[in-house]
Amino acid sequence: MAETLTIITGAGGELGTGHVQRMMSLADYLLSDHGTEAKLSVNNESLPFIPSHLAKLIWNNSPASDLIMRDKRDSDRETVNELKRHGKLIVIDDVGEGRSHADMAIDLLPNLSYEYKFGTFIYGYNFRKSLDNLDKVISKDIDIAVYLGNTPDSGLSEILSGLLNRKFRYVLIKGHGNFESNIPSLSASGFSEILCRSRFFITYFGISLFEACLCRCRIITLNPTAYHFKLAESVMNYLPVINNMSFSDVSPQTLPDIFKNIPDDEFSLSVDTSEIRDRIYSNLFEFSRSLNLI
Repeated sequence: MAETLTIITGAGGELGTGHVQRMMSLADYLLSDHGTEAKLSVNNESLPFIPSHLAKLIWNNSPASDLIMRDKRDSDRETVNELKRHGKLIVIDDVGEGRSHADMAIDLLPNLSYEYKFGTFIYGYNFRKSLDNLDKVISKDIDIAVYLGNTPDSGLSEILSGLLNRKFRYVLIKGHGNFESNIPSLSASGFSEILCRSRFFITYFGISLFEACLCRCRIITLNPTAYHFKLAESVMNYLPVINNMSFSDVSPQTLPDIFKNIPDDEFSLSVDTSEIRDRIYSNLFEFSRSLNLI
């Protein structure tokens, strides 16, 4: 068992928020369920969604530990070799040149360079924790929810909200704790409740896509780059992704085509949150046990 662990992660720009969300979830699980403290090295300490008990774990000095886990996308050889000076190194979802020099590489998400097998996946901290206060069974009373990042493009958001408002009960998630909706007096305790209540979910390829699948949503992807588009395309045979588009494809003229023939919901009209929790904690347990973290 690794006695000390340093997790290196970050958010913003090309990283988005998924990397830090899932590493926060792992750190919280190890601390709360097993009493194991992990040092967190985060490139932005002022992120609004980092809770105080995890903020206390932030340590941006020497990463020296029995085990170092780097979740910041692609690395170079120099970065990896420097980190290996301080401990055994695991890289997460890293297809950079440094991958082959790490002690271990783990793919939690599909990529375009290496064969991927669907298996253990780490869901985000905010998604996991916001499930805690939800009823066991939740009815799906929202037609479509939209999440296009923590700082979504205002022009694209305006096009989407204008179109959805004509026909659907929708929620447009605009960032941490901020959303707009045409549903009167809509009250939602967090991101997971919106997903549980939604029949369809519009997002780009990333961790939120997999969280929505766990909540039994059908997925329409709008991707900011060709890279994200290809990644979304790669999972269409495995996940309930019914349409795949890029931001550049979207205009008031083209977007209505997506919604002309939205199929009847083949999934249940409600979700059991206890089943969702069981899956999340089972994955955390299996991931932690496989690395001798617990």
